[in-house]
Amino acid sequence: MTGHRNARFSLSVGCFSALLAIAIACSGGDIRPCNDCPQVAGQWRLHYETGTSPSKACEQLGRTTPPDTLDLEQVGSALSSTFEDVPLRGTLYDTYDFSLNGTQQVPDAGSVSISINGRFVPALEVTDAGERLQGTFVGTYGTGEACVISRGYTAERL
Repeated sequence: MTGHRNARFSLSVGCFSALLAIAIACSGGDIRPCNDCPQVAGQWRLHYETGTSPSKACEQLGRTTPPDTLDLEQVGSALSSTFEDVPLRGTLYDTYDFSLNGTQQVPDAGSVSISINGRFVPALEVTDAGERLQGTFVGTYGTGEACVISRGYTAERL
């Protein structure tokens, strides 16, 4: 029975990938804000990949690991959030890719820039895998010798 289930999963993923490729080809490869958007609003728990050790600039600023919760708000294809006290704005595209970006000046510390990019992955009934986000977080803190933290992540809905 497991072999049939794996075969169905492989076939489902293959069909989905083929349909996605056709859809992108038919759209001329242009990525557009979504019209029929999936609901990505809500709280997400972020799990970061292991990265390089924080630089001395990061240690001096007390920045070693980004927060593990992302609260997303959504109106159509427009996304917003506040992450590390930085207001973020972004877009959810018809490919389910998204981007969130923001910069804020911090007294006596320069600026903080946050970029959270990724893709919404819908739940798959075949594998019992729940919906998730996966992508890259980049945070730049301070001025001069800035602290930069870049990590891949996956996230599940809380």
